Amino acid sequence: MTWQQHHAQRRCLIVVGLSMCVWTAPGWAAEQQEQLPAYPAGVVRKLGRGAANVLSSPLEVLYHARNVKQHNGTIAGHTVGALQGVAWMGTRLVVGLFEVVTAPYPLNEFAPILQPEFCSLQYDNWVGTPSIASTAAEPTAK
Repeated sequence: MTWQQHHAQRRCLIVVGLSMCVWTAPGWAAEQQEQLPAYPAGVVRKLGRGAANVLSSPLEVLYHARNVKQHNGTIAGHTVGALQGVAWMGTRLVVGLFEVVTAPYPLNEFAPILQPEFCSLQYDNWVGTPSIASTAAEPTAK
């Protein structure tokens, strides 16, 4: 083994070790705050939500094209709807990546950033379009 290979392996081990420390640090903080039972479930939910949003983000193009076509006609669906879908696909992709990267950190108590939480072509019970969740709690109608 050459000197350069030895140092390359050593650097790799240091990077992996530091990455593990950064990845597990939120777990240590949660133990100290006695929030351990809710913490793992939140991490798993956030990680799964982020991965699902990254993988299903292209469905936004189909949803928006179909939605605009139903309300405004075929040409609008294929142009405006597709462009809206591409914009929302990018949004869902970026938010999904953000949630995957920040999964171990309880930002906003693991609440979803986008509503609906997951992308689906079954948005029939919706009114309007997807939205980015606000941090303030909305009052519920009675």
